[in-house]
Amino acid sequence: MSDLALRRDPVSGLFDLAFDGVDLVTDDTLETALILSLFTNRRADPSDIVPADDPANPGGADRGGWWGDWYSPAMLARAANDGRPPRDRMGSRLWLVGAVAGGDAAVIAFAKGAVEEAVQWVIDTGIATAMNVTVWLPGAGVLAIAIEAVRAAGTEIHRFDYRWGI
Repeated sequence: MSDLALRRDPVSGLFDLAFDGVDLVTDDTLETALILSLFTNRRADPSDIVPADDPANPGGADRGGWWGDWYSPAMLARAANDGRPPRDRMGSRLWLVGAVAGGDAAVIAFAKGAVEEAVQWVIDTGIATAMNVTVWLPGAGVLAIAIEAVRAAGTEIHRFDYRWGI
């Protein structure tokens, strides 16, 4: 199954659909799916510290994320009582990395967990049998991410950079 390919513009750093002349480019790898999984904002967990840099929300009250992933406390309590917690949340919590305290090791640990959480659906759906994630800090405000996806057709390696606060 193919996705429409997304590519990052090297100047702006933004993603957009890829074109070959006037035709849209398709992608048979996991790259586009991983881009959407990593670079869309997942709603912050109740225990997450949210950056307080939004002037429209003093105090950092905005938990972010896709509106479809918002669950009221009553909905969460009902789901817990039924034994059916909400699943299939969209995106990653990488947007919270700038609020992580404790130095480089804490940032790397948080980011690795956020990436693994964001790509877990690939294993859950059987698209890959394993997703090996490596995260490191090549410079200030830059997070490097390498994802090795083990699939029946072979192993894919995807590398991304995430920048914050610069």
